[in-house]
Amino acid sequence: MSIDWFRLDGKVALVTGAAQGIGQAIARALAAAGAKLIISDRQAEKLTQTAAALEQDGCEVIHMAADVAVAAEVEAMVQRGLEAFGAIDILVNNAGGSGNIGVDQIDEISDELWEEIIDSNMKSAFLCCRAV
Repeated sequence: MSIDWFRLDGKVALVTGAAQGIGQAIARALAAAGAKLIISDRQAEKLTQTAAALEQDGCEVIHMAADVAVAAEVEAMVQRGLEAFGAIDILVNNAGGSGNIGVDQIDEISDELWEEIIDSNMKSAFLCCRAV
């Protein structure tokens, strides 16, 4: 997929939650537009597969399994990206989710799971913005 009028050649994009789903689709679209990628996810094996597929399509990509709700892991991810590419021009805070339970089961969500959901969806975006 390539859109001739939308080019990101020479730009570097960091995409969190890129191992599958929307994050993976965003990474593929950015790569098709010519961006270099830093991709991250907690699912290391799926992330490695996504990185390999992007490389096979000609994208320059680095990947790092990280929990973006943990400041030290975010900072290490950003530092690795800066060392590899010298800059981060685009940040896609895609990581998040609702844990292993649906919102329709709110009466079954424990305090601990709620905190994980908040960290995954909100704290992670803050930490990534601050680090970049």
